[in-house]
Amino acid sequence: MKKAAMLILNQKYRISEASYMVGYNDAQYFTRCFKQEFGLSPSELKKMSHKKGIEEAINYLQNL
Repeated sequence: MKKAAMLILNQKYRISEASYMVGYNDAQYFTRCFKQEFGLSPSELKKMSHKKGIEEAINYLQNL
């Protein structure tokens, strides 16, 4: 799941693309699993990286 988070943070891939790349065929299911593991949705992580910077978002993920 952290690989998907990094793909999303790189901003080269949409959330649906990143979910497929790590083995999820259903983006909605991926979002539920992602939120359960990280405490926020993939889009919330993306917004955090835009607002606070990628470094801050990576630090958030590493401190879980």
